[in-house]
Amino acid sequence: MDLTAEIITLPNDHPARSKALPWYNSSISGALRPSMSFLPENWSKIRAGEVEAHIHNVASWKVLPRPSIGKFRFLEQVLLRHPSYEQVLTALTTRSTPPPRFLDIGACLDQDLRMLASAGVPTDQLSGTDIFPKFERIGHMVFRDEDQFSSTQFICGNSLSHDAQDSLRDTRGPWSIVHLSMFLHIFDLDDQERVCMRVMDLL
Repeated sequence: MDLTAEIITLPNDHPARSKALPWYNSSISGALRPSMSFLPENWSKIRAGEVEAHIHNVASWKVLPRPSIGKFRFLEQVLLRHPSYEQVLTALTTRSTPPPRFLDIGACLDQDLRMLASAGVPTDQLSGTDIFPKFERIGHMVFRDEDQFSSTQFICGNSLSHDAQDSLRDTRGPWSIVHLSMFLHIFDLDDQERVCMRVMDLL
């Protein structure tokens, strides 16, 4: 199943595009916690009073009607709350040859990568992958950082695919750390095991 095509080509009146769904917030003000303003204000340099209007204008529910978009979860810094965050940050900012590489699977708009970059990790050590190619462009629209964050750092790939042509499969080998915190929960146990096996194959 081509999930990307299935979602993007849904007709405008399809129930999955309904703004009555529980994971669509018509206003960002009720969903925006102080921690969610960190990247727009500190990485993107958007004025505090302009964050809500900017995010609401560019969060593209019409393009991708996904819970991560409708509930503004792309502003969450999930990795920051991980118990191993400090270890990850130390590993990525310690000089070594070759430098350590970090891959975020199910990266959405690459918000966790931008958080690591804002903490001092060189951006060329960071990559994110997601099945939805439009996330790369939306990410640059949200965070206004095309001059800081290269589009080549976004890998459109399918973590369950065994297709030899899949772009994620082509990256096998260089990863030091792989992050899955916002990803595994969308699968049943059998597919979770398959994803983990695929991740091990990437290392």
